[in-house]
Amino acid sequence: MWFSTALVSGSLFGISDIIVRHVLKNDINYIWLLIMVGLFYGLFSILFTAGYLVYRKSKGLALNIPSISKDIISKTKLPLKKILMFSAVIAAIYFPADALFNLSMSKTTNAGYSTAALLVSSVLLVYFFSIYMFKENRNPIAFLGVLLIITGAALIKIFGD
Repeated sequence: MWFSTALVSGSLFGISDIIVRHVLKNDINYIWLLIMVGLFYGLFSILFTAGYLVYRKSKGLALNIPSISKDIISKTKLPLKKILMFSAVIAAIYFPADALFNLSMSKTTNAGYSTAALLVSSVLLVYFFSIYMFKENRNPIAFLGVLLIITGAALIKIFGD
């Protein structure tokens, strides 16, 4: 299931990248795009939360914050303080990452080039940190796939512009 959900996620990111490129090619400032997307992201978060509360109510579950927090925290090994800290760190990383990606998309000659560079750096970091930090699977054939991704991005950089 992880592969199909990752493919769908990648397709959704790809669609958003195409829209970002279209908007940036029409001379909107990449920072303003980041701000507007952030505002809508906040709105969607509020709507998602409201939907979650409606779902809880339909299942006869408590709607108060302590009860919801208990349900969420009881399913994790992390204390609430760490969950909040990690959430803040993730948001602090996503924000400049989106800004830099939008800047890259505004400067590239092909949106696929920026996306490939983003993906190769992400693949490298995640692959090696997964092995190092989480002691996850090391497979030589899978590593060959990572090398092919890097090679593909290098070819795009060398011959794309």
